[in-house]
Amino acid sequence: MEKSSSELQAEQRTPSALKCQEIGRYTIAGAVVFDANERRVWQRDVDPQRRTQREAITYCASLELDGHRGWRLPDASELVDIRYLPGLIEGGPSSCMPSIDQNAFPDTPPDIFWTRTERPDDQGVFTDFADGRSHFADPKVPAYVRCVHGLDVSTLAVHPTPALER
Repeated sequence: MEKSSSELQAEQRTPSALKCQEIGRYTIAGAVVFDANERRVWQRDVDPQRRTQREAITYCASLELDGHRGWRLPDASELVDIRYLPGLIEGGPSSCMPSIDQNAFPDTPPDIFWTRTERPDDQGVFTDFADGRSHFADPKVPAYVRCVHGLDVSTLAVHPTPALER
């Protein structure tokens, strides 16, 4: 049985039909993603190797994507900014699992990702893309990594496409 146009339109407004995608926010360019809301450039694909917080910092500092260097591990507020429809403790049909734009950041595991943020008690801060919440843990706990580019955002007002360091 074919669906009516009103049924199709209603389905298109639901998060599951949108496949947890923030329409218009991200521009995908090869191995990187430009975030128009926050004016940041992100590593698109997650390296499958989990790392300690210190290893994650080193990994991002040495990363080269599409010939671009200058990557760094994001701080906690930056990583939280790319969450999308987090389920938090209760989850539910209107949340995304993982809680991120799944078109811009495909194959992101619903798991913990390190940030460079450290607490005074020597704990590291991570964001969990299973529920979208941030927590802290021993910085030696292995977690996934998604790097952000350390570009000067003031250049974005002049250039429509961010100029990455080469």
